[in-house]
Amino acid sequence: MSERASPRRPLIKLEGITRDFQHEGGDHVRALDDVSLQIGQGEFVCVTGASGSGKSTLLNIIGCLDRPTGGTYRFAGNDIARLDDDGLAAIRLTAFGFAFQSFNLLKHATARQNVELPAVYANIGGSNRERAVELLDSLGVGTRTDHRPAELSGGEQQRVAIARALVNGGQVLLADEPTGALDSKQRDEIMALMRDLSARGRTVVVVSHDPAVAAYAGRRVELRDGRIVADSGAPPRPERDMTTAPKFPVGPAGPLRSIHAAVRQAFGSLKAGLLRSALSTLSIAIGIVSVTTALGFAEGTYVAMRQAIGRAGLDRISVVPSPALVFADNRLQKADIEPVLLTVADARAIEAEVPNVRETVPSLSRKATAQSGTQNVEAGVYAYATDSLPEFMYEEWPVELGTFLSTRDDEGRRHVAVIGPGLRERLFPQRADPIGESLLLDGIPFTVKGVLAPHPIMTGPNYTAERAVLMSTFVYVPFGTAEATLFPPDARLSIDVFVHNAAKVQETAGHIRNLLMRRHGREGFQTHLHRTLLDVSRQTTRQRYAVLGGIGAVALIVSGLGVMAVMLASVSQRTREIGIRRAVGARRRDIVWQFLIESGTVALVGGTAGTILGFAAGPAIGAALDMPTAFAPWIWPAAIGLAVATGLASGIVPSVRAARLEPSVALAD
Repeated sequence: MSERASPRRPLIKLEGITRDFQHEGGDHVRALDDVSLQIGQGEFVCVTGASGSGKSTLLNIIGCLDRPTGGTYRFAGNDIARLDDDGLAAIRLTAFGFAFQSFNLLKHATARQNVELPAVYANIGGSNRERAVELLDSLGVGTRTDHRPAELSGGEQQRVAIARALVNGGQVLLADEPTGALDSKQRDEIMALMRDLSARGRTVVVVSHDPAVAAYAGRRVELRDGRIVADSGAPPRPERDMTTAPKFPVGPAGPLRSIHAAVRQAFGSLKAGLLRSALSTLSIAIGIVSVTTALGFAEGTYVAMRQAIGRAGLDRISVVPSPALVFADNRLQKADIEPVLLTVADARAIEAEVPNVRETVPSLSRKATAQSGTQNVEAGVYAYATDSLPEFMYEEWPVELGTFLSTRDDEGRRHVAVIGPGLRERLFPQRADPIGESLLLDGIPFTVKGVLAPHPIMTGPNYTAERAVLMSTFVYVPFGTAEATLFPPDARLSIDVFVHNAAKVQETAGHIRNLLMRRHGREGFQTHLHRTLLDVSRQTTRQRYAVLGGIGAVALIVSGLGVMAVMLASVSQRTREIGIRRAVGARRRDIVWQFLIESGTVALVGGTAGTILGFAAGPAIGAALDMPTAFAPWIWPAAIGLAVATGLASGIVPSVRAARLEPSVALAD
C-alpha cells in the first residue's frame, strides 16, 4: 500500500480500499488491493497505469458508481458505506460530474437536453434551459445546442459531456479517458479546459494512460495490479474548504418533481424509439380490439337474452286477486281469504313507488263468444289500461295489419278490436284483409281495427298449426269499452308488472306485496313469478360473465406479454442509457417511474386506438359471423382502463429490472 496525503483537509479519503469481482465460472479477480488515497478540494489528479491496473474501478468507487468490497471511503467527512442507494444517487447528483471516453451522451437528445439531464433530476431553481445554454456557450459549443451527438465532432461531444458534469454545480469532475477518442488538438483543448476548472476550485480526477494528459495534472498517481505504486503528491496551493458549496442550490427532487422528470424523460424516450413504441402500441391495440369486440358480442348476446326474457315473461310479475273458491276435500269451497279487487290506481302506485319497476299493465280478461256471420268461436277477450300497445307485446305480437288500440279509442269507449291470427283464420278465413269488418262479442258489435302477426314461438317445431291457431284465438278491446260493456263492476282486474333488472324480480315482488298491503289493509291477492326461468336466467348470466372474464383474461395476458417482451428487450437495448441516467443522479424510483410511464402511455394510446377500432369493426364482424353486437356505455372506459392496467402491469418487471442495474455495470455494457 502507498499513500500520499494532500496538505489540505481531504475532500476524498480512501483507506484500505479493495474491490473483488466474481466472474462466471467462479474466477475471483481483485481489481483494487489495499488502496489508500486522499484528494483535497481543487486538486487536479491524473491516475495512470496500464490497461487492467484498476484505474476505472477506482474512479467508479470515487464517483459512487460502485461500492468497495472492503475498506473505508469518506467524502467530505461522510462515510459512504452508510448511504443507501438513494443516498449514493444524491451524492452523484450534487457533488460529482462525469466525462467518459465514449462521451456517454443520450443519442436521441440534443446537446442542450443532454446537459439538462442532471438538472431534471434535481430541485434546482431557475431555468434548466438557460443554464444549459450558458454552459455550452462558455465551453465553445453554444452554436450546437440543438444538435444531436451524431451531428457533433468528438471534441464537441466531450465539451457537452463536461457541461453536463457541471450543470448542477458539483465539486468534483471525474473523467475516464476523456481524450481517448480525440485527436491531439482536441485533447489539448479539453485538458486545458479541465486545468482551468481546477484552477477555479473544482476537484478534477482524470484516468488516462496518455503521458500528455498526465502532464496537465498537478498530481499523478500510478496504479499497477490494483495497487498504488507511485504518487507525486499535490503541489502547494492556497487552503480551500472541502465543503465549498456548489454554485447552484441543489436538493433532492420531491415526489411531484420526480414524476414530472420521469414524464419528460419517458416521452423523450418514446419519441426516440418510435419502432419500439409502435410495436408495443400495436400489441395493446390488437388485444383491446379483441376485448372490445368480445364485449360487444357478449353485450349483444345479453341484449338478445333480455329480449328473450321479456318474451318468456321472466321480467314479469303477475299480481292477481286471490281465488274466491278453492278445491278441498274433493269439492269446491269458499276461500278463507276474500279476494281484493285490484284497481288501475294500484297499478299506477306500483309504477310510481316501487323501485326496479319499468312498466305496469293493468288488464281485464275473460272468455266470450266471437261471431262473424255464421262463424262463431270461443275467444279470449283482453283489455289493457295502457296508452298504446304494451311494451312487452312489440316483440310477442307485432301488428301485421292495421293499427293497435289508441288512447282515443279508450277515452271514447269505441267499439273497435284487434284480433289475433287464430281468430282471424277462424272468423274470416276467406278474407285477405279483415280490417273494417264487424264481429260480435257476446252479441255486442265491434269493428276490426288491427290484426296481430303470429307469435314467433308458435312457428317452432313444438307447435302444430292447430295448436298455434287455438293459442292465438283472442281479441283486444279498449279498456274503457270493456269496463262499460263486457265486464261487470266487480270484474277481477290483474296487473302485470315489468322490471328493469330480472335478477331482482323476487325482491321487487316483496315491495309490491308490502305496498298493496298498505293500500288495502289485508291480503287477498297473489304475486306469481316464473322461478324456473329465473334460475335459468341467473345461470345464463353467470356463464356470460365467466365467458367474458375468460376472453378478457386471455386478451390481457396476450397483450401484456407482448408489451413485457418489448419492454424487456428495451431494457437490454438501453442498458447504457440507464447507466448514464443513474450516473448523473437518477434514483431507482426515477427509472421505475420512467419505464412505467412509458408503458402506461403506450397502453393508453394503444387502448384508445383499439377501442375505436373495436367499436368500428365489431358490428361488421358480428354481421359476418351472424352474431348480435351491442356496446354498453361502460365498455369504452372499461376497455381503456383495462389497456392502461395491462400496460402498467406489464411494465413492472422491466422497470424493476432496469432500476436494479448498477451504474458501473450498465455503463460498461
